[in-house]
Amino acid sequence: MSGVEHDFGAFVAARATSLLRVAYLACGDETEAEDLLQTALERTYRKWDRVDHDNPEPYVRRVIVNAAISRARRRAVLSIVPMHSPPERPARGGGPG
Repeated sequence: MSGVEHDFGAFVAARATSLLRVAYLACGDETEAEDLLQTALERTYRKWDRVDHDNPEPYVRRVIVNAAISRARRRAVLSIVPMHSPPERPARGGGPG
């Protein structure tokens, strides 16, 4: 395991419970909070070289909140746009005519 993986793993082990609470507060659903946290940790790991290793928690919290806002916006758009099924077409062929 490299130093980066070790540092990141140690951070997650120490702060995962606290970060899960933040995710729950951001979305209000336990399952979605777990997904938000996973997304945030994934995004943080990809940028770990740019994160302040002395205090990475504010960065992860920001990622959690931004992801929650993005998901809420997507849901709002999907609920506004009506989803209609295509109109039924009459069968071709043997009808009266």
